[in-house]
Amino acid sequence: MLQHYIRLVIILFCTTSPPLSAQTIWGGPKTTFKKADFADWTLEANQDRLTDSVWLTRADMRGIFNIAQEEIFDKDNPIGPADTEWAVGRIADGIENLTFTTWSATNPNGPNEEIGVEKVLHLITDDIYLDIKFTEWTQGGGGSGTGMG
Repeated sequence: MLQHYIRLVIILFCTTSPPLSAQTIWGGPKTTFKKADFADWTLEANQDRLTDSVWLTRADMRGIFNIAQEEIFDKDNPIGPADTEWAVGRIADGIENLTFTTWSATNPNGPNEEIGVEKVLHLITDDIYLDIKFTEWTQGGGGSGTGMG
């Protein structure tokens, strides 16, 4: 039986740029987060806990969500992850020059198309901006629908 997997790898590229007005630019070392295929997304080890209000993860299928505020990715109303907004580009491009929207809207052709695309993630409640790039996204599934990860 052919097995298919889902793997989520996110690399956060941090910057030491000065903050713009009241916003905070994420500073510090580059961070890599990886959730293995079929890993239990409800466990802290499989969540990218950025702040107290934003914990990014992914279930065995579909998109990413903020498990601190959502139970699962809502495919019928993909406005999440909750408390975040996303833009294609980099902080160095100037936050004021970026167009922020939902995560799904920044990858209209699906998550596989966003591998290597530089984005800026805005943590809304915390008003923190950080550069982010997905380096892997595995997915698949057979006709039974059980071949996810």
